[in-house]
Amino acid sequence: LSNVVDVSGGEVVGDSILMKILTFMIYPGLPDGKDILLHPVAFAGWIGLLVTMLNLLPIGQLDGGHIAYAVLGKKHDLVAKIAFFALIPLSFLSLNWLVWGILILILMRTTKHPPIHDILSPLSKENRIIGYICLSIFILCFIPVPFQLSQ
Repeated sequence: LSNVVDVSGGEVVGDSILMKILTFMIYPGLPDGKDILLHPVAFAGWIGLLVTMLNLLPIGQLDGGHIAYAVLGKKHDLVAKIAFFALIPLSFLSLNWLVWGILILILMRTTKHPPIHDILSPLSKENRIIGYICLSIFILCFIPVPFQLSQ
């Protein structure tokens, strides 16, 4: 239902690896100078990918923070700080990242994960695999430049 159109100015949504794979599968050989005008349902799916990616950032109370804390334990704090400070160079690609970083900082007030009750039980192999699957989903959904204006 999405249409192939000539590239023109306006607001452009960014591509994740998953979107590039889907574009290649649905529109193989998309010529230069052409782009896909997303159907409203496809655009809602793209928003879902963006929100999933943001939620899987390994910071604080985000789901990615919980997963990283479960898989990495105390090393999570370093990973959370690296992920949070990685938003600074990303903001040079797109100011969207600066906004996300400020919102995370305001809403959470920290990159640290709160303490949990049972720190002695090791994570099962199955749960560790689920954590790595979530990391793969984050990588597939990651959009370096979520929104941009094209001329």
